[in-house]
Amino acid sequence: MSSVKRDQIVASNSSKSIIKMTKNNVSMIFPNCAQFYSSCQLQNFSLSDCIIFYVSKNPSTPEFYQKLIQSCKHFFIKNPIIVIDFLDFVCINGYKTMANGNCIELSNIYSKLWITKLLNVQTPENIFLSNISKFYSKCDIRYLYLYDQTLNFYGLKMIAKKCEKVVFDNVAVINNGNSVVTLEKIVGVLPNIQKFKYDFRGNANFIMKFETVAELIQLQNFLNVTRFELRNIPVTFDVSTFYNHIKKNQTAEYHLHFGYVISVDEIPEDEIEGGIPDIEINVEYKTRLQKIVDEILETENRDYKVPIIEFDGQDGTAYINLVNLFQQK
Repeated sequence: MSSVKRDQIVASNSSKSIIKMTKNNVSMIFPNCAQFYSSCQLQNFSLSDCIIFYVSKNPSTPEFYQKLIQSCKHFFIKNPIIVIDFLDFVCINGYKTMANGNCIELSNIYSKLWITKLLNVQTPENIFLSNISKFYSKCDIRYLYLYDQTLNFYGLKMIAKKCEKVVFDNVAVINNGNSVVTLEKIVGVLPNIQKFKYDFRGNANFIMKFETVAELIQLQNFLNVTRFELRNIPVTFDVSTFYNHIKKNQTAEYHLHFGYVISVDEIPEDEIEGGIPDIEINVEYKTRLQKIVDEILETENRDYKVPIIEFDGQDGTAYINLVNLFQQK
């Protein structure tokens, strides 16, 4: 009844919606929500009203909630939630929302969504903030993929507290004062993170401060990360401090791509006729990066996992050798 599946209820506030419940191969179809609600009867529970209210509003797990609403419609009416494994915002002949392989319209869903596995938002429209209220505060998302989106810091903490893998591409996380949250604070609210990828692009100088690296490597949860990838890294990244951290690492995979592309909004109109220019890292920074790569390659006995370090203008042979070392077990 709670999940978007053929054998359970899909609830909507559309007058044309059909609510279907199947139990013991007996089908009950409700043309609209009004008829569904009118089919419910007053319950006389053996427990007090306050206990029933608390149970209704505080389900501990998605599995418990599903069993609860299957036992009695009362619990769904008091706290309407749709439990789904996957939710995708994708662009297919217009903007569609996919849930467990079914195309749905979020505007027609009055219930909260309890996502148990994956949230994937890939659309050029910044729709995430306007739909954050759709998510239940106990979301159990394990995999979070966001592209070209803006979300507030509270929303991130709400949906990503159980995430094991996060991919952000041109994503800005803002606090209540509309200032951009820096990288170490983003990672800091991901206690279960194992794989993390961030493509900075136009937000680089706001998200990456010089002190960010020093604070990042002090985070306890960062030490549990098995793969860490940053792309379009700006020169504000303290590469020397991070390299010292790398030399203490024996398991995590690090992939660092330096240089970024400026946002169109930041380019004078008379300069973008030929396309968006690359913002190159300066020569001094490139020299420092190449020295780190050379030092890694020249070291005979390494007791750390070799990273991938990539930047425009680096020695091609050195890069290939570095990748070969990275791929060795």
